[in-house]
Amino acid sequence: MATSHTKVVVAPPRINLRRAASYQHDRGPLSSTSSRFSFNHLVFSPPPSPGLPSLSPPAQKPGGRLFGTLRPLRIIRYAIRLLSVVLVFFLALEILTWLFGEPAPAPAPTPAAPEAAKPIQEVEVETGMVSQKAAPNFPTPIVVTDHRGRAKWTVSIPPGSEFPLPLSQYVDMCSKCRLVAERTRHLRSQAHGLQQLSLGFSSDSTDDFVDVREAEKAGYLPSQGRYGGMSSQGIGAGNVVCKKSLTFVLESDDAGLGKTLMMLWIAYGLAEKEGRAFFVDDTRWAYGKYTSIFQSPPLPECSPPPSHEILPCPRHARHLVASAATMDVLFGSLTESADPPSESRDRTLRKTQFGLARRGYEALSRLNQEDGAYVDARVRELTAKKTAREPTKGSDRNGLAVGVHIRRGDRHPLELQYRHSYMPLNLYTDTAHEIIESYFNQTIAGGLFGGSTEDEDAAAAGKEQSIVVVASDDPVVYDSPELAAAATGHATTRRHHRAQERIKLASKEAIQDVGKAGSKRVMRKFVDEAFGWEGGFFAAMFWNLGVSSSDVVPKAGNGLATVDDHGGAAAAAAAPSAETLRLRSLVGRAYMMDLAVLAGASDVIVCTVSAIGCRLLAVMMGWESAVERGNWCFLFLSKMGLIQDFGGPLAEGFARLGLASQIGVAIGGFVLLSVVLNVLSQVLFKNPNEPPLVFHWFPVIGSTITYGMDPPRFFKENREKYGECFTFILLGKKTTVYVGPKGNDFILNGKIRDVCAEEIYTVLTTPVFGKDVVYDCPNSKLMEQKKFMKVALTTEAFRSYVPIISDEVTSYFKRTPDFKGQSGIVNICPKMAQITIFTASHALQGKEIRDKFDETLADLYHDLDMGFSPINFMLHWAPLPWNNRRDHAQRTVAKIYMDTIKSRRERGETGAQDIMYHLMNSTYKNGVRVPDHEIAHMMIALLMAGQHSSSSTSSWIMLRLASRPDIMEDLYQEQIRNLGADLPPLTYEDLAKLPLNQAIVKETLRLHAPIHSIMRAVKQPMPVPGTKYVIPTNHVLLAAPGVSASDEQYFPQPELWEPHRWEKEHPLAPNMTGDNEEEEKVDYGYGLVSKGAASPYLPFGAGRHRCIGENFANVQLQTIVAMTVRLFKFRNVDGSDKVIGTDYASLFSRPLEPANIYWERRDKE
Repeated sequence: MATSHTKVVVAPPRINLRRAASYQHDRGPLSSTSSRFSFNHLVFSPPPSPGLPSLSPPAQKPGGRLFGTLRPLRIIRYAIRLLSVVLVFFLALEILTWLFGEPAPAPAPTPAAPEAAKPIQEVEVETGMVSQKAAPNFPTPIVVTDHRGRAKWTVSIPPGSEFPLPLSQYVDMCSKCRLVAERTRHLRSQAHGLQQLSLGFSSDSTDDFVDVREAEKAGYLPSQGRYGGMSSQGIGAGNVVCKKSLTFVLESDDAGLGKTLMMLWIAYGLAEKEGRAFFVDDTRWAYGKYTSIFQSPPLPECSPPPSHEILPCPRHARHLVASAATMDVLFGSLTESADPPSESRDRTLRKTQFGLARRGYEALSRLNQEDGAYVDARVRELTAKKTAREPTKGSDRNGLAVGVHIRRGDRHPLELQYRHSYMPLNLYTDTAHEIIESYFNQTIAGGLFGGSTEDEDAAAAGKEQSIVVVASDDPVVYDSPELAAAATGHATTRRHHRAQERIKLASKEAIQDVGKAGSKRVMRKFVDEAFGWEGGFFAAMFWNLGVSSSDVVPKAGNGLATVDDHGGAAAAAAAPSAETLRLRSLVGRAYMMDLAVLAGASDVIVCTVSAIGCRLLAVMMGWESAVERGNWCFLFLSKMGLIQDFGGPLAEGFARLGLASQIGVAIGGFVLLSVVLNVLSQVLFKNPNEPPLVFHWFPVIGSTITYGMDPPRFFKENREKYGECFTFILLGKKTTVYVGPKGNDFILNGKIRDVCAEEIYTVLTTPVFGKDVVYDCPNSKLMEQKKFMKVALTTEAFRSYVPIISDEVTSYFKRTPDFKGQSGIVNICPKMAQITIFTASHALQGKEIRDKFDETLADLYHDLDMGFSPINFMLHWAPLPWNNRRDHAQRTVAKIYMDTIKSRRERGETGAQDIMYHLMNSTYKNGVRVPDHEIAHMMIALLMAGQHSSSSTSSWIMLRLASRPDIMEDLYQEQIRNLGADLPPLTYEDLAKLPLNQAIVKETLRLHAPIHSIMRAVKQPMPVPGTKYVIPTNHVLLAAPGVSASDEQYFPQPELWEPHRWEKEHPLAPNMTGDNEEEEKVDYGYGLVSKGAASPYLPFGAGRHRCIGENFANVQLQTIVAMTVRLFKFRNVDGSDKVIGTDYASLFSRPLEPANIYWERRDKE
């Protein structure tokens, strides 16, 4: 029987002998739908049973490998997963690009011959720019899109295009390059999503541009072009195409040679600095072949690229083409720097530019062999002239050679005083001689070259041996007295020498002298009239060299054409003949030989910086000699050295200030500069044919403030300084004052073709009176309107006015609270303004209008009066407070009149005989009835005209009577004496019986003229009789009758208010006839008014604009004074005889307020 054995399971050493938690309380599944149902019982096995330790060693765990055991299947699985992720990413990228991006352009096939492409254009609505999907058939920058939808740009020049392209195309392409580059950056910045991700980590502006070669490879542009058009000196020596190049096109629309040369030299220096091969193209150069003036430029060791790869932009293109017209656009970065402005930075930039130009000069400025040999010989000859051998010392005695370059023609200096002419020749010669004297006399420390003379004899010998070398484009300069030795070698000026004599620009006289040589008996062929180079080098002369007079199209102004305002080189040189090119080449050779001799033979050079040749000479001298040692002296800076010394530190200090401080300093500097220039213009540029100008510091403001503070005093003080006729600046306008009787007659009696009042006063009167009346209409219409008014200004009307005015005055004083009681103190000015309104409205415009007026409406007339403020000559339109009140008052008062007119027309009244009724039935000469709005505006003007003069004058009368109670008592006694003790109601005839009452008005008007300034615009130049002065049309004439009315020549003790002076036998009686005055031209005032204007007493003006209400004003004022004197006694509050000052804020001279006086009734109430 077989024996049975029990199997024992041995547990690993690290086995956990605790029971599994999942088996602790597991009750097993109840059902498949139970909430306690799970698959744990299927996943986990029961724990092993505990057993005895194993006698065999445990299995070793693999270690030391990062990914565990490397199995081939695992590696393949990981690789498949990684490739799947990459594939999905790129597939998604391509799908999104296809959906949202622009499709890649199809590669353009290589054409067999140049063929015009048919571009598919997508127009950008925002910019009007065109994005090309195929190359255009004209040169232009274009925007392209790569296969990932990224915007880029390139420049398309169709293969087979001529080279070089016209300059206008290059300039246009440069401007378009900036726009296209900016548009490309905008498109890239607007990209989003995966397109933005495809841009990479950064985007540079240079990355946006695709050069032609890369564009052809990518299919943006058609490939394979051919090079053509470059002349022989531009072809390189090698067969390999240059990697980078710069081609300079000599063609220019500038007739001068200097700018092209300077740009050529700088371009060469840049090309050398950037490692570019350099080529020169002279295909359409106005001066012919480059080698006719210079030796061939250095040839690079490579060949030029195809012509369509040579681009005018951008700056970082592989192959560039530049010209004088595009150099500033291409290489403007030479003047840019991130550092803040400073003198050291500017000097560094200038030195960099100078170095580039100097390198180009050294490589490209070698003259052709014949001219170069002559220049070398001429330099040695001139050097020998300044050097003398001293046998006793066995050494050379050296003088100083000063080169003088004089440019004229169409190039003018930068200096303000010479900007339309030329520098005087003596400035050049004087500067040259001063340099020689200073050098040898040691007036400049160390001399110009840092050397010193041994003794006075050596210095004198050096000065004697020194020479001045002269070069100019004007042949007349050499024959001038200052430079006569350049042509004649006269002993007194033997130090002057002409730079070169191989090729000379001849004057017309010299050409004719040559033509006269030979036998006069021989018949000669007719030739065109000769033109010389008198005056210097002019573009028109250059472009017409070799052109017969029959082929020249006349041009307005100079008789020469074929050129436009910019030189017109393209038109003038479209097909120049061989003779034309030969002559132009001679001009260029002469120019270069002049510069070469000056630069080679001169120790110091004097020139004007406005000339390009002057700057070329600095480059030819070198930085150390021209700048470091100061041997390049151009006249502009030689006169401005002091400003430079102080200006540099000031500029640096200004740069360190804050923005607010800079603005303040700038404003202060502007004001200071304006003051300086204004003072200099007054001192240095006086016009003897115009009246003297009153000195003032500030422009525009001029004498406005001093005039506005006290016009009469201003007139009198300047009359003492400048005479009766002088000019001052009033708010930027030249205003000529002519005081005295002659001035009054000259201005106020001027003819309508000479002077005009409407242009001056319409800005003031129209907002106050309204449209279509007074100065807002032609003068002929104004005269008709004045005639309409005269119906209210007859003697019969005046008879009816006196009782009306008397009743209004009496009624006002009874009802006004300020005059209640037996005595009191009152501000008299507003009271008199109300009285004049009430009396004038009742008398002139009837009781119906008067009943509409009260104290409130009188205040509206005061607001209208403030519209005549002098500031409103300039700011009549401004929304200022007084202008707002003026406009409101005008609308309100006009509506009152319009409503009254409408009411009268509806009622059909015919019995009224006032001025309004008369105007309602008036008709102009052309048959047109006066419109209602004009009637309303004329009623305002009529009342304002009376209110102004009467209001201010009546106020002054009351103030004067308060200062002189004795005069007021004389007035009262005059009425008792002449009218009766019972003082009957006042009549018009009674006024003539009161001479002192009349004199009160006259005397007050003399000292307090209602209008202190009467202005007229000048329509045509007006000579001032008895002087050399002529008043131009840009002046304003100003008459001031009040000045002569207070002149001691006509009124003894003129500042004294003395009404009795108007009595004939009084010692202070006026003397208004004068020594040279005729009797009929004297104005004695009311009742004795002369028809002329040459009177010292014109309180109501003169001429065609004389106040038509003069007689009414006298009647009104005399009646108001007479009635006031009957009722009151006046005196000053303090009992003195002082009178308050004058308010000149308006055009009318009113008393300052408050103007308080003490009043007392004559009769007990």
